[in-house]
Amino acid sequence: MPTAREAINKLKWSRGLKGCTILIRHRGAPSDVKALKGELIKEVGRTFLIYVEGGVEVYIPYHRVLEVINAKGETVFKRR
Repeated sequence: MPTAREAINKLKWSRGLKGCTILIRHRGAPSDVKALKGELIKEVGRTFLIYVEGGVEVYIPYHRVLEVINAKGETVFKRR
């Protein structure tokens, strides 16, 4: 299975991130998990991704990515 960055980057350049969901570890969210919409990802960087939330850029390191789900609902990355 690919790394979180590889999975997100592959989706970005093949079908686009619209409709994709990225689950991240987020303290304070219910069950410490937050779902991000793929279309709100601004950049897939080398060590983090940039997500735009409420007009603010949020830098999320890949070690916080738990699961990447494509637009068809298939899991393309899941952290063990």
